[in-house]
Amino acid sequence: RSSMAIQLLYRFIPAAILKRTDPEKYGIEQLVIQASRDVLPGQLIFDAGAGECLYRSYFRHAHYLAGDYLKGGAQWGPEGNTYGEMDLICDMNYIPLQTESMDAVLSTQVLEHMPDTVQALKELHRVLKCGSALFLSVPLGGPGFHGIPYDYHRFTPSSLSVALEKAGFQLERIEPRGGFFWEMGFMLRLVPRILMPRAFSHNIYTANPFLKPIILLEKLFLGVLELVFVVLLPFIFFYLDRLDRDKHHTLGYNCRCRKVN
Repeated sequence: RSSMAIQLLYRFIPAAILKRTDPEKYGIEQLVIQASRDVLPGQLIFDAGAGECLYRSYFRHAHYLAGDYLKGGAQWGPEGNTYGEMDLICDMNYIPLQTESMDAVLSTQVLEHMPDTVQALKELHRVLKCGSALFLSVPLGGPGFHGIPYDYHRFTPSSLSVALEKAGFQLERIEPRGGFFWEMGFMLRLVPRILMPRAFSHNIYTANPFLKPIILLEKLFLGVLELVFVVLLPFIFFYLDRLDRDKHHTLGYNCRCRKVN
């Protein structure tokens, strides 16, 4: 959760700029946009591990089904994330959908939470119609240990290709989500929380009157930190990433693969 100062600032920052201050969300959104363009009106798409159901609005032209296991209760993650409205509450290893019933499957940042990645991919393969596409994003760097204790894997292009092939998919495209500077920009966003973890929980309105001036100064300093490390530097690093041509240091990978049998 951001400080009150940065939340106020967000209201005045154009959306196009704001998106480029969070390279992880931006990179995953590009995959979702690709999927939304690929899915035809009226087709069925299953969002496996939908979490907050952030991408439902991208598929208003289609029949969108959200599924998740709701591990950890109603709230999860360091930001106190809340699950969206699920159409299916299920483990990705056992999806209560008929075989070859989906026209497309979307799964973003979920596979690392499955102990048996090949089994999970096989289940996604089962529910897809022959010739249909799976749109998948996985992590390599960036977010760190999360979703504790359900965080098991990180993926290189080689390991992901092997797992997809074992599950019966044909990999059509795999793209890194940025390079060195995108990953650095993402990591810099964590600096205020690491330096001043308590400042996020202090409430100036309920504090001891003698402590209010100190907490106010703390909040102002936190706002400056967030302006620099959450907005300005990540935005600059977003464009510096063009200098990294190899993209061996990356937040993760987006891929599109197809069920061929």
